[in-house]
This record gives sequence, C-alpha cells and structure tokens, in this order.
Amino acid sequence: MIETNNLLIRKFRIDDLPDIHHFLSDPATMAYSGFEPFSIEQSSEWLLNHVTTYPEVAPLGIFAVVEARANRVIGYCGLEKLPPDIANEIEVTVGLAPEFWGKGYGAESVSSLLEYAFNKCRLDRIVSVVHAENQSAQNLFRSCRFQLHRELAIEGVGPHILFVLEPIDQETGK
Repeated sequence: MIETNNLLIRKFRIDDLPDIHHFLSDPATMAYSGFEPFSIEQSSEWLLNHVTTYPEVAPLGIFAVVEARANRVIGYCGLEKLPPDIANEIEVTVGLAPEFWGKGYGAESVSSLLEYAFNKCRLDRIVSVVHAENQSAQNLFRSCRFQLHRELAIEGVGPHILFVLEPIDQETGK
C-alpha cells in the first residue's frame, strides 16, 4: 500500500466492482485502450483477474487508485511486464475516471509508483506505452521526466509512443 497526499494505492478488492465498472464502462476512459467500454461482466472478470494474480506477479501488478478523502476507487495504476513483441520492459501504467482528470492525480500516482519501482523493486529502467493521439497521457509522462524513445505500431490498436525513464544518479544529478 502506498499513501500520497491525496491518494491511496492498494490492491484491488472484489467490493471495488461498482467503482471500477464506472471507470471501465466509460467511453472516454477506454478511448485509447483498444477496447470498447466494458459490460459489468467484463469489468467483473477484469477485476477478478487482477485480484487473483497478485501473488504471481508481485511486486508488480495493477493496483486501485483510491481518492483518500472520498475513499472511492477512481482508477488504476501499476507496473507490469510488457510482451516482448512490444518492448521487453517493465511498464508503468495509469488510468483514471474522467471526472478526476486534470487534478494532478495521474502524476501523483505515477510519481509514487516510480519511487516504489526504483527504490523498493530496484528496477533500473521504466517505460510507458502511450497511444500517439493521447496528448494528455504524453504530457503526464513528460511531466514525470520520461523521454520519448521511439514510435511503435501495435497491431489492432494503432500507433503508440514508447517513453523511457531511468533513475537519476544522486551523485551526478543525471
């Protein structure tokens, strides 16, 4: 569990279904995902998959982003291994319900995961794959010091951009 000023990042629970379905069934949320908005059955399956796979993927995984003040799941974030045909790397990912866009919660989630990834998991590099048309996500990752690495063509989903971040050396500042 990670706590920030405004958020709690924790493992998903089955009782998160109403909040996560609100998010996964929203057309704006799913616009760049390559998926249509989810039915309640698809949301339930998605949630169950993430709840049951934590032991297999630890310390990686997809986690609930909870707005601490309202104690409500507003999206997800996480670290996961990308398929080798995309990039054989660990990706940081984040998705929030539209009513929480523009509040700084995406950057807050990503920043806390980066600290976890570099300091606790001892990863030496993190990537993010962002749809080429998703300017908001590109801006988010740039604000978190990610650098554009290369363009990707992901079959069935369209053009994407691979962003890369390596930790700052505390001695050199680079």
